[in-house]
Amino acid sequence: MSARSYSISFKDLSLPKFAWATISFLTLTLTLSSCLPPEGQTGGAVVTPEGEVQLPSGQQVLNLLEDAAVEFQERAKSPVVRAWVDNLIVKAQPGKEMPQVATMRQGEEARYLYQRTVRKAKFQLRGQTYNESWLLIQTKDSIVGWVHGGGILFADTEIGELITEAIGGGASSNQRVRSLDELSKPTQPSPEEVLEREKRDFLVVPGKRVGPIHLKTSEEELIRLYGPAVTRGSVNASTKKTEQCTILWEGDENELRIVWKDDAKASVKAVYVMKQGGKWHMAEGAKVGLGMLDLTKVNQNPISFYGFNWEYGGTIDAYGSGKLAKYQKLFYLVLGPRNPQLTAQYIKRFEGNKSFSSKTEGIDGLDLVVTRMVVYLD
Repeated sequence: MSARSYSISFKDLSLPKFAWATISFLTLTLTLSSCLPPEGQTGGAVVTPEGEVQLPSGQQVLNLLEDAAVEFQERAKSPVVRAWVDNLIVKAQPGKEMPQVATMRQGEEARYLYQRTVRKAKFQLRGQTYNESWLLIQTKDSIVGWVHGGGILFADTEIGELITEAIGGGASSNQRVRSLDELSKPTQPSPEEVLEREKRDFLVVPGKRVGPIHLKTSEEELIRLYGPAVTRGSVNASTKKTEQCTILWEGDENELRIVWKDDAKASVKAVYVMKQGGKWHMAEGAKVGLGMLDLTKVNQNPISFYGFNWEYGGTIDAYGSGKLAKYQKLFYLVLGPRNPQLTAQYIKRFEGNKSFSSKTEGIDGLDLVVTRMVVYLD
């Protein structure tokens, strides 16, 4: 094994804007490691007969960066997957015609083995078509096989723990283990423990609460609970309307913007969740940053939304007979392209004050995600 390290400057390369935003004028040092087999093959770099090393071209470097980004995203996925349909078939090899080795019940979890097929396949599940890869998993019975990606959701283990703690009061993994004697005695949490639990509550229940925030939670109570993390500002309620609000954790991934019904700020009108990567979530799995197709899996039914580039563009207007339909009047979600610049050419097909289904041909080209969750508490 032979490893060489080269410092490659991007000053002379013609890079797209997103690449420049990523490297921010810095010089990226790539360590190119390659095995040198007997024939003199070198992998990425090329060694001339005179022994000189020729560096990869700018395009090769870009391809390397793109491959690394895909690999990073793949490795960042949860190791736990969950079947959202019943009797999900596990195959010995990827493909519809391959022999079956197991089935998964709805809600059953399995271990993702971080292998997926490059080629995708189309399956229709509960009225929605999913064009996804086959994934290699290990079932709870230790059976290794392949499932179609349309039938599973990647489980957020951190959110699962938060849900357990929030709605069941169960112990989280970072709580200390008490002795049997302690467990046999009833315990009353201290005011400090109650306060800390409220701060860790990120569960959203439309019509009831957003974490510890209820209809009659006042700004004064928020300051008592969160201290200097509470500030004031404004929120774009739509493309034509701005409202004054209280902000919790401004600039943080868990930022909330709270609009009030009254000047005394003692009755909540709406709570806005607009940052991707945060912990705010519904027990069903809906959250900001979730892809549209994953949202249909959470809903267990196709959805429809308004066209883009008008006041209510991207707002979901119907959940069919899905699991989220019961919250229809208590919250709303807004969809938008994951990368607006890269998908601008597709937007024109889906514009205006009309409804589009998640089943619409070509809609996957937009790569839509949930960009906003607005929750009402009464």
